[in-house]
This record gives sequence, C-alpha cells and structure tokens, in this order.
Amino acid sequence: MSDPYYHEPASELSTQVRDEHRALATLIEELEAVDWYHQRIDVATDAD
Repeated sequence: MSDPYYHEPASELSTQVRDEHRALATLIEELEAVDWYHQRIDVATDAD
C-alpha cells in the first residue's frame, strides 16, 4: 500500500527522513493557517 504523502515507500525511508517530512508537513500546515488568518482579517468589517 502506498502512502500519498511520500514520494517513496515510507518503509524504505530512514527515521530521520520521515521525521523531517513530518516537520515540513507541520510547517506547511502552520503557514496555511497564517494565510487563512490574513484572509479573514482582510474581509473583516469589525475594527475590533
């Protein structure tokens, strides 16, 4: 079974590479959240 989040079979990747991948995925999620907050702020009409 392939994992859609890896380009190579996860079972063949080292622990370090899998850990780095998880860290990068987390960073991407956090950056997306910042973008969503900026969008929300941009359309907000309440100054508070």
